[in-house]
Amino acid sequence: MKIIFLDADGTLFHPKGFIPTSAKEAIYKAQANGHKIILCTGRQKSEIYGDLTSIEYDGVVLGSGALVMAKDTILKDVAFSQKQKDIIIEYMSSHSIGFFFEMNEGLLINEEGMQKMEEIYINYCKGLSEEEKKINGVTRLYTTVIPTSYEDMKTCNANKVTFLESDIPFIKIKNDLSDTFDVIPCTFTPLGKESGELADLHLSKANGMDVLIEYFNIDRKDVIAIGDGENDIPMLKNAHVAIAMENGKESVKKVADYITSSIDEDGIYNAFKHYNLI
Repeated sequence: MKIIFLDADGTLFHPKGFIPTSAKEAIYKAQANGHKIILCTGRQKSEIYGDLTSIEYDGVVLGSGALVMAKDTILKDVAFSQKQKDIIIEYMSSHSIGFFFEMNEGLLINEEGMQKMEEIYINYCKGLSEEEKKINGVTRLYTTVIPTSYEDMKTCNANKVTFLESDIPFIKIKNDLSDTFDVIPCTFTPLGKESGELADLHLSKANGMDVLIEYFNIDRKDVIAIGDGENDIPMLKNAHVAIAMENGKESVKKVADYITSSIDEDGIYNAFKHYNLI
């Protein structure tokens, strides 16, 4: 039995809002062969919607390791401390950076962030049909975030932050906050090349994986991971077999044992076939 950790966006979940039919077929066949399928993503529980809910995962790692579940059993659930939230709010507000706090229950966005999201929505969705808009990732995000005051943000149970592109370069934000947080580029490209994510220094997809590896009593040689973005690198390094998508970033491909085809060319199905999972 193998345990297979799958990133969502760009790996399992297409930017246009669907899981390729070939990926679903591969997952169903692998599960029938006794393998465990784990969704391992930076998304929160509230962001698992649409076609992402069409698969019955054996477990999930959400919020880049903040929430870990085996079916409906919660194995790990952590959040920022009050001090961490205060640091984030002070820094983002003083630099007029749009951002949203991510919680299991939803996404809380500040005023600058809401203004920026409206611009992104208008730009990315112009020319799309109403049906295309409904499943578009930008629409999903724009209609999900909840405008919230800083005072209310201070009391939320957040475990991750996404900040939008602003006048402040990503590298400055990383240099300013990396002593307290893990700061990585954002994996959702519409938010801008200077956008990014903040998580607790002690959280990652990798230690979220460890919880499920122990829970299912899986041998380390039976751990496989597939990803495409920079936040997948800890996950890939923690796996015995690391697979990168052809559409992934070069930094991800460098740590991979195998590069499968792109999400548009049956990447997951071909990877499963290559490693005799199906």
